[in-house]
Amino acid sequence: MNKEKRTKPNVLVCAYCVDKNDVSEAQMAYEWITRLAKFANLWVVTAGSRFHSECGLEDCENIELITLKPHISFKWWDIFDRFVHPGYIEFYFRARKAAKQILSKYDIDLCHHLTPQSLRYPSPLLEADVPLVMGPFHGGLQAPAVMKELKGKEDWFFFLRKIDNLRVYMDPLLRKNYSKAKLIILSAPYVKERLLAQYHNKCVIIPGIALSPDSIAKTNHINSNNGMRMIYVAKLEPSKGLEILLYAMAKLKDNNITLTVYGKGSLEHYYRQLAKQLNIADNITWKGFVPYAEIINSYATADVFALPSLKEPAGGAVIEAMSAGLPILCVDAGGPAYAVTENCGIKVPLGSKEQMVNDLAMGIAKLKNNPPLRAAMGRNAQERVLMKFSWEAVMREMLSVYNSVMNTNMNRG
Repeated sequence: MNKEKRTKPNVLVCAYCVDKNDVSEAQMAYEWITRLAKFANLWVVTAGSRFHSECGLEDCENIELITLKPHISFKWWDIFDRFVHPGYIEFYFRARKAAKQILSKYDIDLCHHLTPQSLRYPSPLLEADVPLVMGPFHGGLQAPAVMKELKGKEDWFFFLRKIDNLRVYMDPLLRKNYSKAKLIILSAPYVKERLLAQYHNKCVIIPGIALSPDSIAKTNHINSNNGMRMIYVAKLEPSKGLEILLYAMAKLKDNNITLTVYGKGSLEHYYRQLAKQLNIADNITWKGFVPYAEIINSYATADVFALPSLKEPAGGAVIEAMSAGLPILCVDAGGPAYAVTENCGIKVPLGSKEQMVNDLAMGIAKLKNNPPLRAAMGRNAQERVLMKFSWEAVMREMLSVYNSVMNTNMNRG
């Protein structure tokens, strides 16, 4: 097909796992691909769904789906499979072969390595003789020093990140990856620190997580009493910062401040006991794991979203809460550091446990004593999501990247 007769570019996409009905990266890949298909003709090479026979892309317009179901499955060890992607080795070689066949048969304008959204995986599209775009990437945050002052230890697989950082710098295949790429898309600025300086001029910031403007009900969060209702949504693990939040609440000794906790994890019993020891147990409601719709509805009954996670790679829950019109209390690190600006929340710097407890307590008090500030921050948070983290905004940025790369390549040709 001649390019002059086409109204849409032809794009070859690599997306390791895709699933409309899964969570996290696989579900987000589905969202990305279905939206990109509105603006481009896509050939999608994927391993498909980890759990289902179909991934949701089978009957989508403008998508040619090449599903490479793994011969060996690791889904029985879910957390290992999701984090390490042991099946990617098999997928890499099979996808590389499939990509060569597509490139030899069709007039492809651009290759896009979409997932895995981690810097540690080489792309099967590396050998393509057309422009390569990679990302959005996030993750790889190391444990800050304050983690040593908190109860509990990280899961074993987090220590793999130390090896990953060395690989990004030293692995010849990964270095070839980023040398070949025309542009490297990052979900947040912190990810650039994990790349060699020679690749920094290729980096573009486009969020990897986005929302539909109408996906979450927005309210004005009218609170008729003098209290403040906080909500926390995350696993009950050391890196999520709940221990710091509990100490900050105890420091204020204010019975008009409440916290609703959504999530479960290895430290749930410890956190419940800590709340009793700190005499704030009556201020906290423990919800555990609940259906996603219940969490979304809960935003309308809260005044503040508090998630002092110490190394949050993307901050999907933070962005959801912002979309619902909630001001944010978070740590100035990782994805939330980029998502939350000073006019839509309060960010606590990383430091010692004592310092972070004090800073978080001051932030809670500031929001509690100033309802108009909470309302203004909530409105600003909604506006920021609309401008930077809505699918419309993200697609606009991505199409700009596509056009820039293709135009540059045509001009050079």
